[in-house]
Amino acid sequence: MRYASTTGKHPPPASPSPLGRVERWLDWVPIEPGERFTLLDVKGAGCIASIWFTLRSRDRYILRNAILNIYWDGEGNPSVDVPLGDFVGAGYGEYKHHSTLLLGETSGGYYSFIPMPFSESCKIEVINASNEPISSFYAMIGYYVFEEGLDDVKLRFHAKWRRENPTQEGKPYTILEAEGKGFYTGTRLNMQSLRRERGFTYLEGNFEVKVDDEETLSYGSTGTEDYFLSGWYFLHGVYAAMTHGILIKDERRFRTSCFRFHIFDPIPFYRRISVRVHHGEYDEVEADYSSVAYWYQEEPHKEFSKPCREEDRIPKGEFEDSMRAIYGKPSVTYEQHQYVRRMIKRYIEPILE
Repeated sequence: MRYASTTGKHPPPASPSPLGRVERWLDWVPIEPGERFTLLDVKGAGCIASIWFTLRSRDRYILRNAILNIYWDGEGNPSVDVPLGDFVGAGYGEYKHHSTLLLGETSGGYYSFIPMPFSESCKIEVINASNEPISSFYAMIGYYVFEEGLDDVKLRFHAKWRRENPTQEGKPYTILEAEGKGFYTGTRLNMQSLRRERGFTYLEGNFEVKVDDEETLSYGSTGTEDYFLSGWYFLHGVYAAMTHGILIKDERRFRTSCFRFHIFDPIPFYRRISVRVHHGEYDEVEADYSSVAYWYQEEPHKEFSKPCREEDRIPKGEFEDSMRAIYGKPSVTYEQHQYVRRMIKRYIEPILE
């Protein structure tokens, strides 16, 4: 076992200390807005065995705005591209205390025990995509090094976050479109109705998993909550089992956050795989959907959606609730916020470049 962490020497403080201007050993690092912090950059063959982290920031959505990128074997595009919070736990930038076999959020910490092999190199980065600094980021990684190489192991771990807000009428939400050879290992899905009268009816939608151009489903469900091994619109509320659960069931916003890991029933594919879910029986429920797909496959992998840092990550209801708390009413709507954001990206950012 090898170990890497954020512990290290830091420059002396600007103001004098009782010990004078001496280097300090600190267990954390700050990450400024827009900065990338390289947590691990190792050459050779090995396997990531465990990842733990915790962080502090004034940003209410830092668990959405801190992004994890992992690169295998010198690739140019990351195989793992997810917000830290969505990768290990609940969506919407929320912390929900729970533990599973693979991932969890436990008493202020966040962990992963997903095995992640590599044959030539591994690079792990954390990007602060927030406008606020991460004042302290703590992390530990446990990994193995194989001096004899790992040429016989071709599959690499992948995780990808994406979002549709709103979902498209008449078209199911896509969780994954991948090409190559591998197997699907899990889903995290966050859903929120955009029309209160619809309630939780988006859960009427079924899952569809198709592989290798087969006409029949390789896997599916009789409803969204059924895929997550629950029933009747998650009748008895939140829970976390070792392989599946629901971490959020908000009956005011009609918001849910669910997960399922295919540890004992992975879904293999040899050429391609498509994982989709309907939002409502006929994709008629307008909703805000975001997801993380977990899978292994041989490289190269297909880029089926834009980079996580370019996606809009702020939850709709949370934004308007914040405006209401500050001004007594949503003086700036989510749609107005999105419009201004698009105008800045289209007209202001090219000038600054």
